[in-house]
Amino acid sequence: MTKLFGSRRTRQAVAHFLTQAEWNAPELLYENALDTLRNLGWTSNETLYLVLDDTQKQKRGKQMDAVSKIFLHAEKAYANGHTIVGLAFVYRSVVVPCAIRLWASKDYCTKSQRSSNKHENVDFKKLTELAAEMLETVKMPLQKKDYRPFRQVLFVRRSYASL
Repeated sequence: MTKLFGSRRTRQAVAHFLTQAEWNAPELLYENALDTLRNLGWTSNETLYLVLDDTQKQKRGKQMDAVSKIFLHAEKAYANGHTIVGLAFVYRSVVVPCAIRLWASKDYCTKSQRSSNKHENVDFKKLTELAAEMLETVKMPLQKKDYRPFRQVLFVRRSYASL
């Protein structure tokens, strides 16, 4: 945002950045996570834990993007909602989110492909495919930036064990 607007951070500049400017939210989150790790003093010879998890959130609105019928395990009931996959670094007991993806059902993805707006087209992926994609994007840049191997410990739920 600083590159686009310099020191001008007016309400209009922020609104333009969020709605009109070309920017990559996942990349911004990841870069912010790396900055946080560096500020915490992390070096590549220290253990860095990765935690991968998915969660479900019930939604009341039916017009929201990617809302589908899901099984809420805690309530043991079906409801409309979102399934979200998250990945976080854990360093010195500090949890630093580094990636998040919203899962979309096959029906939603099929409907999105009919849209004339290319930004609304969503390709269907299974939860495990989303998780594997997230791990690939996180693993490679760290090694490229530090040019040294580092120790990663990954915690996943049993359903992701086939990755």
